[in-house]
Amino acid sequence: MKNEPFYRLIPRNGMMKTLNKVKSLKSINRLSELIAFAEIDKSLFDLLQQPKVRTVFINFIIEEYFPEFKNTKNQFSNFYETQIETEILKENKTSYISKLEIIKSEMDNDAFEQEVFIRGGIFKKTIPKIYNYSCCITGFKVNTNYNIQMIDACHIIPFSISQDDTIQNGISLSPNIHRAFDRGLITINQDYIIRVSPSINKSSSTSEITELDGKSIILPQDPRHYPSLEALEWHRKEVFLF
Repeated sequence: MKNEPFYRLIPRNGMMKTLNKVKSLKSINRLSELIAFAEIDKSLFDLLQQPKVRTVFINFIIEEYFPEFKNTKNQFSNFYETQIETEILKENKTSYISKLEIIKSEMDNDAFEQEVFIRGGIFKKTIPKIYNYSCCITGFKVNTNYNIQMIDACHIIPFSISQDDTIQNGISLSPNIHRAFDRGLITINQDYIIRVSPSINKSSSTSEITELDGKSIILPQDPRHYPSLEALEWHRKEVFLF
């Protein structure tokens, strides 16, 4: 690759003339003897700071230069999604939003909308997984032989307001409870206790919801994945119907 325009081999002191005479470096020992380090073009380096671009490069290199690995290509095509999932699981709200702002500044509107769409899809898959595919309020869970998913990922503070796809801004809910939460009929207090809106008229038809009042939610195994108390406070103040 020493003749590629985007890639330069920087020789050790006094080895420039020798390197220019060498047609190919056929051994690691010879490479180490002549080369101090390699340097890539700055514009390419800047491009590679974007996760999406890195994924394109990885897939191209594997396809073009390592075709013997084509049967395991999916492992690499999922690299970007795995990286986003790690960010969702491990980053705090501040760093995640900051990173998203940087990504936005590097993309046009269409590309950024696609980025948000991808991240939202991974959020929707990750939240139910850490709650063992159960509704954290009712415990509802469906097991089938067809991998059918019946649990929603719910943003505590809507993404349109928070720009926050981190794990602490999400809980897993069954579809009907999801709607009740979004509409302020249910909330969760600072002790992770369910509170039901007093605006609901108690009857046999509403007992499924009203009987949840005072019960504890089901929390993830890892305390780092617990719902954000700050986000839950926002929901109680801004959404919950008293």
